[in-house]
Amino acid sequence: MRSVVFVVVGSMVLVGCVGGQARFKALETGQPDLEVVWQAALEVLQEEFGTVQADRANRIITTPFKVERHPLGLETIPATVIRLDRFPEQVSTYRRRATARLVERGGEYTVLLRVEKQREDTEAATAVAYETYDPTDTSQLRTFSGPPEEFAPVWTPVGSDDELRDKLLERIAQKLKKP
Repeated sequence: MRSVVFVVVGSMVLVGCVGGQARFKALETGQPDLEVVWQAALEVLQEEFGTVQADRANRIITTPFKVERHPLGLETIPATVIRLDRFPEQVSTYRRRATARLVERGGEYTVLLRVEKQREDTEAATAVAYETYDPTDTSQLRTFSGPPEEFAPVWTPVGSDDELRDKLLERIAQKLKKP
């Protein structure tokens, strides 16, 4: 019994450690002026995500999720053979959002940035091509009801987009170096 509990708890800890938490990374700006750092971070996030929510009093900038869809060329395949729940590796739909915090440390400002990444979960959605939609087949409708065009996507956290986060921090650093 103890070994079973140990395995279950150990698995939960391991999954929690490896799981989908987005990580903050710090950019030490060396800049003592909040306004300069704030504007640089705000501009970079607006360029990348379009709109942002800026809470200047708490020094936090957040973006809405930005969805990135890749055309897969599946439109040339007959709709009767397309079942997206069977090909999750081919469906490359992700969304990302960024959160920046400006923190004062030793008279200089640091930008803490994270970029959360989520994948559209086709397994949970079990979206089937419109021509193959069968309202009597409840195995295809575990999460949704109604016609396929009304399906809302299910998003699964997949952790940090460290590559995008690092690029954004680099762009912020470049803006801060400009005179």
